[in-house]
Order: sequence, then C-alpha cells, then structure tokens
Amino acid sequence: MEINSLKKNLFTYSYPQYLFASRIKHFLKKLNRPLEIIDIPCGTGEISYHLSKILHAAVFGYDIDGKKIALCNKLFRGKNLHYERQDIFQVLEQKSFDVLCIINSLFLLPDTDKLINLISEKVKGDNYLIVVIPNIKSENYKIFQKENAGINIFEKTPEELIMIFESKGLKNISSHGIGYSKIYGRKFLQIFGPFKFIYHHIENFIQKPFKEPIYYLMVFNK
Repeated sequence: MEINSLKKNLFTYSYPQYLFASRIKHFLKKLNRPLEIIDIPCGTGEISYHLSKILHAAVFGYDIDGKKIALCNKLFRGKNLHYERQDIFQVLEQKSFDVLCIINSLFLLPDTDKLINLISEKVKGDNYLIVVIPNIKSENYKIFQKENAGINIFEKTPEELIMIFESKGLKNISSHGIGYSKIYGRKFLQIFGPFKFIYHHIENFIQKPFKEPIYYLMVFNK
C-alpha cells in the first residue's frame, strides 16, 4: 500500500468520526429507501464519506470553511458524494433532504435559536434530523472548554435539547450515549502516531460498561 493511501485509510477510520458514522449508518440502513443526506458542517468529510457507502444514498456535505471543503474533495471523493462551501442557513433555506445530520457542532453554531426554528420547519413528514452533541458534564468536554475558551455558544443536556425540539413540534425517536474513550488531555497517545485511533476504539469498547458517554446521538422527526 502506498504511503498516501495508508494515510487516507487511517484518516478515514479516525475516532470518534468513524464511531458516529457507524451508528448513523446502522439507523439509516433500516429505513431501506433511497436517501438524500445533508451533512453540515461537514468538516473535512470523514462522516460524509462513510454515509455515502449506504446503498442508494446521495450525500451532500456543506461547510462554510473553504479550506475544509478543499480537503473533502482531496481526501474523500465518491460518485454519490458532493461537497460545497455554503452557510448552514442558506442550505436549509434552499435545499431539500431526507436526512439532516449535524454532528458534534450544534453547540458551536451561531444564532442557535434562529437555526433551531429553521431546522424544525424543514424536518417534516418522513424526514429525519440526526444530531450528535457532547456530554457537557464529561471530563472530556471540560478539557475541551479549557483548551477552547470562549468557543462554546449553545450547551445543552440531551433532556434539555429534547425539550427544545419538542416545543418546536419535533419528537425524539432515539437518544443514546456514544463514545467512552477520552480524546482530550491524552498526550501520551502521541507515541502511537496515526495509529492512536486504534487505541481509542479498543478503549471505547472496554470502558463502555463502566463510564458515562462522552457524546449523545439523537434522532428526531415529526
């Protein structure tokens, strides 16, 4: 295997993105129908790439950061996978979808009240909203806060987020913990280099019965 291919393969299975994508794919495959999936903000495209492997799915990744979109097109291309630099409000106002994924980023997005109202208007019929949020009570999140002071805008527990979306007419059909291996503050993992994701996945499996989750994956529809 060439070095570039090895790097791409390792990046594709990074933790926790691969963990998120695996759980989302498990849910969406059960729908057993063609799907148009929006992943926003898509970051560098790892999750969009995995979701594009669902049979009869078309995946559209959007991000306001042009450099990240350039990386998406470089690292994670596919015939049913499309990337575009665009603002989340423009996307929601202009695009239709079967599934809207907002993965580990809702708490960072601007004008959250306006955004939640717009999301709630767009999710209708047999459409789905899939959200991953951090456990704001976890040690992992507290370290993230410390290292990224001032970046957090919208911090909610799963129960609080369910109440907010239910007040807008959505219902929560699934909510469960995901991810038990701490990411932040693990400097010793640097000795594993690009293989540190393997350590995370093993540790995640071992610690799951004994620890609180670091993230929550939640599914909503009307």
